[in-house]
Amino acid sequence: MKHHKSVCLIIILLSFVLQTMAQKKSIDLEGHRGCRGLMPENSIPGFIKAVQIGVNTLEMDVVISQDKKVVVSHEPWINAEICLDMNGNKLNLPKENQLNIYQMTYEEISKYDCGSKHYERFPAQQKINTCKPLLIAVFDSVKSYCKKHSLSIPNLNIEIKSDTAYDFIFAPAPDEFCELVLKEVANNGMQTHCIIQSFDVRVLKYIHQKYPKVKLSFLSEEIRDFNRIIEALGFLPAIFSPDKVIVTKDLIAACHAANVEIIPWTVNDEQEIKTLLSWGVDGIISDFPDKIAKLF
Repeated sequence: MKHHKSVCLIIILLSFVLQTMAQKKSIDLEGHRGCRGLMPENSIPGFIKAVQIGVNTLEMDVVISQDKKVVVSHEPWINAEICLDMNGNKLNLPKENQLNIYQMTYEEISKYDCGSKHYERFPAQQKINTCKPLLIAVFDSVKSYCKKHSLSIPNLNIEIKSDTAYDFIFAPAPDEFCELVLKEVANNGMQTHCIIQSFDVRVLKYIHQKYPKVKLSFLSEEIRDFNRIIEALGFLPAIFSPDKVIVTKDLIAACHAANVEIIPWTVNDEQEIKTLLSWGVDGIISDFPDKIAKLF
């Protein structure tokens, strides 16, 4: 009888281990803007740190410069909250969006230090003098680091920062924006490693129609009803990426029933991470990917 109980206990433990391993393989750990809680956002040092942590996917944003370069930046302007001027001084701008990246050459953009300024929202963030990189520089740096350390190249989840309010002021038209980004992806042989995400349905519709093989992620901070995803796009994206606050078990179930992955953002609280994982999300986008890595 004791032997039978021991065998049963071993089977239960083995089952738990196998389930845990399966979950570990299936969860997409995404470093938000690299790993914004630890390193300057959307920076090469931040992306490399995220790779060291062990993320599956590097999440980032891209905008377009005056000379049609694809620049990795959350805002299509130099943000005074995180950047210093060309002389290392604080930016004193009458308008937040005065330094419009779409009206600046990359040579001008690269002179701003966007890593040394103390960031109150993330006090533990390491300070490094670093500029907003080109997307091609991120590709090169990540590939080189992975090759040197015998690591698999992670995916890159690239947000195209397009909006109707940005058209021809802070960004080109959506079709040109998409073409500039996808050209860089193709030229660098990163087609199998890149996901394109956007809040702008025009971006997703354009790529879906012209480049149907590209993996797409639909970002939203308001859609709680799964049927509205189809209504908005006219097709099902590979990934639905909602704000964490609108995620429910029903929404997760609806996505999975349609074979759509659901990966919420931006989840930094450890208990929220555990809750969402227990509900069955397919991934987590976090400023602190090290917290999620520790859970596994």
